[in-house]
Amino acid sequence: MIYTTDVLDRETKDSYWLTVYASDHGVIPQFTTIEVFVQIQAQDPDTTPPAAVDRLNYRIISGNPQNFFIINGRTGLITTTSRKLDREQQTEHVLEVLVSDGGPSPRQTTVWVMVQVLDENDHKPTFPEKVYQVKLPERERKKKGEPIYRVFAYDRDEGPNSDISYSIVDGNEDGKFFIDPKTAVVSSRKAFTAGNYDILTIKATDNGRPQKSSTARLHIEWVRRPTPSTLPLLFDDPFYNFTVMENDKVAEIVGVVSLQRSSAHLWFDITGAGQVLGLAA
Repeated sequence: MIYTTDVLDRETKDSYWLTVYASDHGVIPQFTTIEVFVQIQAQDPDTTPPAAVDRLNYRIISGNPQNFFIINGRTGLITTTSRKLDREQQTEHVLEVLVSDGGPSPRQTTVWVMVQVLDENDHKPTFPEKVYQVKLPERERKKKGEPIYRVFAYDRDEGPNSDISYSIVDGNEDGKFFIDPKTAVVSSRKAFTAGNYDILTIKATDNGRPQKSSTARLHIEWVRRPTPSTLPLLFDDPFYNFTVMENDKVAEIVGVVSLQRSSAHLWFDITGAGQVLGLAA
C-alpha cells in the first residue's frame, strides 16, 4: 500500500508517476517493477475546473470474465460485485486496468492488479468414510498405548481454518481408548478378548471462527489371534515402488503389497514413514 509522507499541493504539482520496485530475499533475489500514476484531486475555490485532458478514465480490460469486480471510471476504485468469490475455486484474480486521459489524442497506459482471495471458514472437516470397520486380533494389556486405527479427516480451507483436532465423543465411557488430537491415531492400553465389539464416534473440529466439525464412526471387532504359522511369510516382491501425485486426495490408493499364498489370517502394518501413509489391514 502506498501512503503520503507530506502534504500535497495540487496547485504546485497535480500528478506523480511512481516506479515501485519489489524484490524477494532469495539467494538470487527476484525482482519486478511497476509504474503507478497518482493524480492529486482537491476542492478549492481558487482552482478552476480541470480540463478534459486532465480527466482520467479507468476500466478493466481483461481478467474479469465472470464480472467479480467493477472499477469506478473516475477514481479507479476497484470493488467486488454481488457475485461471491470462492478461494477454493480460484485463489487469485489478475486484472488488467487501462487508464487514459481525455485529450484529443488520448494517452493511455495499463497496469496489472493482483487480487488475492483470503480464506473464509466455509468448509467443515470431512472424513473420507462415515463408517470404518476393522478386525483386529485380541491383545493383552499394554503399559504403553498400542495403536488401533487412524481415522483422519481433511479440510478444504487453509491456515487455521484447516487445522484439525480430533476427539472421541461417544463409545468410550469406560476410558479404554484415547486418540492423538493431531494425528487421529486411536490407541489403547487395555486388554481385548475375541468376541468383543467396540463402536467409537470420532469428532474432527477445525480451528476456524466459528468452528466447524464432523463425525465418523469406528467399528472394531476383536477376533481370536491365529496360531503362528510354521512356514515363513514372504512378500511376492522384495521391493515395491509406488508413485503418488502431490495433489492426490486423502485416502487415495497408493499401491498394493501381497504375499505368497498363505492359509493364515494376515495383518499388515507400516513400521516406517511416520503418520504420512496408512494401511488397510
